[in-house]
Amino acid sequence: MQAGNTRLTVYTWSGLTSVSLRLMKSFQLILIAGLLVLGACKDAAPPDLIPPERMRYIIRDFLVADGVTSVLGTELPQKEVIRRDLHQEVLISHSVSADQFYRSYAWYVDHTPQLDSMFQWIVLDLQESQKVETAREKEQLANPSAPDTLRGDTLVSPLSSTKLLKP
Repeated sequence: MQAGNTRLTVYTWSGLTSVSLRLMKSFQLILIAGLLVLGACKDAAPPDLIPPERMRYIIRDFLVADGVTSVLGTELPQKEVIRRDLHQEVLISHSVSADQFYRSYAWYVDHTPQLDSMFQWIVLDLQESQKVETAREKEQLANPSAPDTLRGDTLVSPLSSTKLLKP
């Protein structure tokens, strides 16, 4: 009779082991499926995602604003106030809220090929803008009686000469 009990115990243990292995495999499948669903949710674009064609202009204008701020001869706290104001001006000019911009930017940071493409465009655009500004400077030197956009005679905003306007 003792041998029967041992056999029953071994049988019960192996039965539990096979059941627990099946449960563990099921749990693993559920966990993997859950992670895939969570990954898909993270990959989903926010409903108000700024399209890349528009986002690149906003990022470019932010970078220009940062450049304008960096060359100012003022103290750091004042520079930060000016920088923040210029960023706000950029957002207003593009009819975008700060929240929408930062949600979109965060999404593009997670999708680096699209962000890289935008930055490549921005570099080319800024290089082209530099060529235009260099030509304007040469023209101004050749024709000093013309309004000097570089000194600010006709300049409305520090960003207006760098295509702050919508595309």
